[in-house]
Amino acid sequence: AFRYMIAQVLGAYFAASFSIAANNGWKNITAPSSGAGTTDFLTFVIELIFSVMLISAVLVTATYDKVAGNAYYGQAIGWSGRR
Repeated sequence: AFRYMIAQVLGAYFAASFSIAANNGWKNITAPSSGAGTTDFLTFVIELIFSVMLISAVLVTATYDKVAGNAYYGQAIGWSGRR
């Protein structure tokens, strides 16, 4: 588990470094916005719904004994994470 955590931290570091280099510094990096014609609350609700769907699909396909051996895991997880 420790090596996994180190890999995650290193991956985040290199991704941030790449982003900074690709955008010519910190000042050109902006946060994502909700988009035209929608509110932050609606964006939050939609994000919450899709997150619950994705987490449910991952947990059910990983832990439910009756679906052991089926090959649809990738589809269930992929479809619930698609936006």
